[in-house]
Amino acid sequence: LTKLPKLKKIFFASCGSLIHVKNTLQILKFLKVFSQIANNYELVYYCIGIGKEKDEIIKYASDNFKSNLKFEYVPKVTKLVEFLHKNEINFFLNFSLSEGLSFAVMEALSCNIPIICSNIPGNFEIVNKENGYLIDDHSDDHYVIKSQEIISDIERKKYLSKALNCEKTINEKLSRDINLKEFDKLLNKIII
Repeated sequence: LTKLPKLKKIFFASCGSLIHVKNTLQILKFLKVFSQIANNYELVYYCIGIGKEKDEIIKYASDNFKSNLKFEYVPKVTKLVEFLHKNEINFFLNFSLSEGLSFAVMEALSCNIPIICSNIPGNFEIVNKENGYLIDDHSDDHYVIKSQEIISDIERKKYLSKALNCEKTINEKLSRDINLKEFDKLLNKIII
């Protein structure tokens, strides 16, 4: 069950190939800004994935993450959902430049984990202000605004309503039963 971050500790995770289109370096830049805004919180970021940007990502974290932001590199996990639960992840990050419909985002939503993601097709169809945060541009100024919004939501206990709305999104938009019925209706319209 989703809980508020305890003892002023917040856990973040992302999962994907460490390549340009997945934009993991921007996640690191966002977290650097977030750590400055949330300087009274202890932050932990799990970066899951392999790819040609791995060394650059690890170096950036080593050079830029300060004492309240810990970087954990994880090459791969057997089951993402189990990893998210085991590590009590509070926010899932996806800053892709383009995306279909991310399985990792859907898995995080199914765990009641609010999403922080790029405002792009594939993301904005399932992530909104009710269950997460859309990043409109990758500038420090925008990161400051989003960081302040997230911290405010945590401190006003709005985090829990966002987490519960993740389940609502899964049930209303990603339910296999609902989507099969809608697909059946669409086929019947075309065939008849």
